[in-house]
Amino acid sequence: VTFTSVRAYQHGSNVEVEWGVINQANIRQYEVEHSTDSMNFTKICTQAATGSGTALVGYNCLDVNPIKGDNFYRVRSIGVAGAVRYSATVKVRISNIDASITVHPNPVRGKVLGVKFTGMEMGNYTIRVRNSMDQVLLIQNFSITGTNSNQSIPLGNLPKGNYFLEIIQPDKSKTERNFIVAD
Repeated sequence: VTFTSVRAYQHGSNVEVEWGVINQANIRQYEVEHSTDSMNFTKICTQAATGSGTALVGYNCLDVNPIKGDNFYRVRSIGVAGAVRYSATVKVRISNIDASITVHPNPVRGKVLGVKFTGMEMGNYTIRVRNSMDQVLLIQNFSITGTNSNQSIPLGNLPKGNYFLEIIQPDKSKTERNFIVAD
């Protein structure tokens, strides 16, 4: 296989990776790999090879978890017999992902609070649930490994009422959201 092009560009809060190949013979699949340092890559998607021969064939993959800053991409072709080839590495700098933290549903029914992180820094987070008397009723720690993440927070036996959700981010900054437990 011959890679004719590899291109990556920001598409909203995601990154679109596109590549073209010719002379595609005995290729099983393509894997798009992502890196934040251009040295250590992890697979983010797989595309089955379509077609064969000398015709130009195009493929694409959407990275829904790019980081703010430099993102590096390359495509790995895997042959039917296991032979591997790599494309050139391309870089996309993400600078304008709008960061947000939202809680859902609000009011909460079913004793589970969802917290959606969009465009957030990767790392370790702490969530604390406080009541109106500022008592901490629940603490949960977790890691975000991509800029977009959803977390489910079991609320146990919290009675109906108004609560505060404090989110402590990796840089130790704090964000607070209000929520209501309805049942």
